[in-house]
Amino acid sequence: MKAKLFLSGLLLTVCLAVSGQSQVRVAVASNPNTPIKILRKLTKDSVYFVRWTVAANPNTPPKTLKKLATNDKQGILIQVAENPQTPMKTLEKLAKSESFHIRCAVAKNPNISLEIFKELSNDREWWVRVDIAENPNTPTEILIERARGIYESRRAVARNKNAPIEILQELAKDNGVKVRMDVAANRNTPIEILQQLAKDTIPDVREMVAANPNTPAEILSEFAKNTDTVVRWGVARDPYTLKALGMDTLSNIRARVAGNRNTPTEILQELAKDCKRVASNPNAPTKVLENLAKNSDYDVRVAVANNPNTSIETLQELTKDKYSVVRKAVAENPNTPIEILKELAKDTSEWVRSGVALNPNVPIEILRELAKDSKLTVRSSVAKNQNTPVRILKELVNTKNN
Repeated sequence: MKAKLFLSGLLLTVCLAVSGQSQVRVAVASNPNTPIKILRKLTKDSVYFVRWTVAANPNTPPKTLKKLATNDKQGILIQVAENPQTPMKTLEKLAKSESFHIRCAVAKNPNISLEIFKELSNDREWWVRVDIAENPNTPTEILIERARGIYESRRAVARNKNAPIEILQELAKDNGVKVRMDVAANRNTPIEILQQLAKDTIPDVREMVAANPNTPAEILSEFAKNTDTVVRWGVARDPYTLKALGMDTLSNIRARVAGNRNTPTEILQELAKDCKRVASNPNAPTKVLENLAKNSDYDVRVAVANNPNTSIETLQELTKDKYSVVRKAVAENPNTPIEILKELAKDTSEWVRSGVALNPNVPIEILRELAKDSKLTVRSSVAKNQNTPVRILKELVNTKNN
């Protein structure tokens, strides 16, 4: 999971910041399947963001991270400090850094020692203490101490998935609205506390109770009749209330129901008449998706092209769409047949070809061809694909124009 998250938002930010010539190497450095030998080589890269990405890769080995920790660039040190593979001795050293940004990164690391937990829980900067309070491995005695701290610390403890019940009970009575909201949203909050918060005078707190997957059905049924929009919005994801809320007078609540994968087929069919959000529902009926694929709004067609329930026939039709963003969505859909991927691999748009390169089921022979593409965007996508063979990754790193 960490590797997938790492590859998405983090990599996009980095790729936008680097020059074209280093984008492919950044992508290789991000790939969780890149061999250790290549990662070691990339630690010596002249481009800062390549080294930064190696430091952030959750599969970078401890020895390599230890070496990167000797770097004087704060951004790289922050990534090393957060990396779960970083050796304890290195973390101990980084925990004493003059930079509170680096100490914050250490505080987020789930593998720090008890000594580091104790040291950073009393850090002079409140940001560091807050990150310690949110760390899922923080010892109970430290969480108790932080739960009596400043507002942000109390919020962090309330969000902590391993916060003891007795602490959550106290925080459920906190004067801070957002503290109570965080307790209500915590998936480990017991039913008796959720029942208590369901009676909170603040609608936003009740909304969080409604959105909690552990909230009992009887509370949700009552919430579905609530006059507060935010409460009905929160409860619109629950199977017990979807039928009633599918007929809600507010379009944003109907849209929430339309996007819920638990919404029954008959309600989706009804909502599809005026709610485009149905196109993104993975359980939307094939016939409904077929009709939505003809919608004049290209955003709706993109959602259909992304939908795992879209039929092969509809995907084939969408490959002819005049908008490249629609064709790109077809190219990235894991259910798109190989014959269609072969066709899209020759698309005139580099973004569509990039989509093919990112598809988890694209055959190796297509990846091999796309690795030679004239566009860096396409070659970078090949480098990001977790199924790209080591041999191709090596070629991408060693090719001069990458």
